[in-house]
Amino acid sequence: MELVEGPNLAQLVERGGGLPREHVLQILREGLSALAEAHAAGLVHRDIKPENMLLDSTGSLKITDFGLALALRGAGRFGGATSQSGTPQFASPEQLLGERVDQRSDLYSLAAVAYYALLGSPPFPGLTTEQVLAKQTTNQFPTSRGQREDVSEALERVLDRALQADVSERYPSAAEFLQAVNQAAGAPGREPVADWARAAARWFRGSPLD
Repeated sequence: MELVEGPNLAQLVERGGGLPREHVLQILREGLSALAEAHAAGLVHRDIKPENMLLDSTGSLKITDFGLALALRGAGRFGGATSQSGTPQFASPEQLLGERVDQRSDLYSLAAVAYYALLGSPPFPGLTTEQVLAKQTTNQFPTSRGQREDVSEALERVLDRALQADVSERYPSAAEFLQAVNQAAGAPGREPVADWARAAARWFRGSPLD
């Protein structure tokens, strides 16, 4: 397999805190592009989380660990709500409840990862699955207000739609989620990655990030 010489997203955030807005936008864009490929192939990842998102020396995102991937055309139910079937802080409520999952479950998890990358903590914290579900199912969304002046209400609305407890209220596809992200960002183009790439490279060498 490919050797990715860089940190995963969890390591980068744990070391340096929330990432700049443009870096999070890149994570969303590249993550949505990758998920679109997986979903087109008939797979749902089921374990999108910061530890499974690696950053190479150029700052490009690599999604790993398809060990829990489920064929969209196969059985629609699976047992358990433990880490073996998704990580509670980033898994969708229907997944934690053992209900039918599809591509919208992955999009939910990616939106949760985006909030984590912005705020430095999961959007629905909790010590148990039940505590996480209580926040998820009542749509107790996080907010960047007072913490991130560079995050617009438009971007929060996009992420909050992807995090809706009701599956039918979410974006139906990675393509529509990506379009909404680009509109909220104010420009459809990719953000520069040079600074982020250098930060990832410094992390790998064990150098300070600041």
